[in-house]
Amino acid sequence: MQSWLDWIRIGVTVATFICFVAWIVWFLNKDNTAKYQARAEMLLDDDDTTPVQIDELNEQQRVKK
Repeated sequence: MQSWLDWIRIGVTVATFICFVAWIVWFLNKDNTAKYQARAEMLLDDDDTTPVQIDELNEQQRVKK
């Protein structure tokens, strides 16, 4: 009888650990998804009316040539 209780305890511990890891992955993925989605929208909605640093760098390199 004692060995069954040990196996149940081990099973509950493993299941709890798996749920905890899954929650961490979900939480981190949720934050990253929102961050990258906002970045993608910013890039897609860019109408180039305001120069961006990379645009300025490209302009400087073009003028030097």
